[in-house]
Amino acid sequence: MTRGQVVFWVLLVAGIVLMAYGGYYIYLRQTLGIVGWAWGLMVVTYVFFALASTGSSIVNTIHTVYGYDGAFGKYIRYTVYVSLATVLPAFPIIISDLGAPENFAWMFLGFNPTSRMAWMGVLYVLFALILLVELIAEIHKKGGRGIGMLTLGLAVVIISVVTHSNLGQIFGSAYGIPGWFGPFMAVLFIASALMIGFALQTIALMLADVINFGQVRPELRELVSRVHIKGMLTMIGVYVFMAFWYHMAAFYSPPMALASQEVLWGRFAGEFWGIEVFLGLVLPLIILPIALKRRSVGLAALAAFLLIVGQFFGKVSLTASGQIGRILFDASLTQKAYYAEHLIADFKSEFFGEAPALAFAVGLWLVLFALGVKLLALEEGEKPKRLLIFR
Repeated sequence: MTRGQVVFWVLLVAGIVLMAYGGYYIYLRQTLGIVGWAWGLMVVTYVFFALASTGSSIVNTIHTVYGYDGAFGKYIRYTVYVSLATVLPAFPIIISDLGAPENFAWMFLGFNPTSRMAWMGVLYVLFALILLVELIAEIHKKGGRGIGMLTLGLAVVIISVVTHSNLGQIFGSAYGIPGWFGPFMAVLFIASALMIGFALQTIALMLADVINFGQVRPELRELVSRVHIKGMLTMIGVYVFMAFWYHMAAFYSPPMALASQEVLWGRFAGEFWGIEVFLGLVLPLIILPIALKRRSVGLAALAAFLLIVGQFFGKVSLTASGQIGRILFDASLTQKAYYAEHLIADFKSEFFGEAPALAFAVGLWLVLFALGVKLLALEEGEKPKRLLIFR
């Protein structure tokens, strides 16, 4: 087998295995009617995939709205498909976390305009549909980018920003969780989304080139050097700035400070300093300038992978510490610290017990990505032969 075939089959088989493992857990959760009281790894998983998808779609506007061509035009079909394939795994995780498919349907049938969660369901379905329309339009467009494609690009960036800021404010509007409450979540999530979007595209485009051509093409080296490496470096700075002021502001609010302390020197300090900061921020800041100087897609992909891992663990600590901070604050009012420790132990067991759902989502992404790269007409100028988008 060629190098590309090996990579394709490794991704596909790994994806199927992960889906089988995680799918069995989701099946048991549905059939046994397991619904937890905490926001656990299932919430983190669909938040993360939503972050990555909207971030990737906003990155695409560098070409679709602002007109930068370079090598972006050659890969725009791939990057639009990456955005679409990344949002799709979020849906089965949301449905499973809600306990039953009909509960998800009630987001629409019993739509409550004052509910951030209801808006999340509507906006992400609309977002996925617009991405599908954009993919079809990119595959069938003739010539340059006319007013129609520009309008579609603007629609995508608007729905991306609205959808993702709403997702951030699902956390930010949770008055009962002081560690989340406030305007920080929307802007922090968008900064994180853009950082993940640049990183995800770097890895996905490298894999796509290897699968289809057995190597990284010169056009991808140009694109990654001109856009993605610089984008990751810029957004790391923006994200660090936002995160710094989030933790600074926390110390002026005792309930919020409890959650911040859990991250900075409490139960999640190891994950925060070791994984999110060192692996996910410091090492990429060292690797990315070297990758830029050498025009190395491999080094850029390594830094991107570390960044993605760091950001995922950042969402884990954010989601968990906010809820633990609430438990500790309640205990400080009732003078029942012993009760808080038992509740935290129960919370952590439930939170991390949802790890198989993460495996399912990652597996589904690997399968969708591998099959899409092989079966869809994603090369510049390639004409589809079946069902609008297939080779």
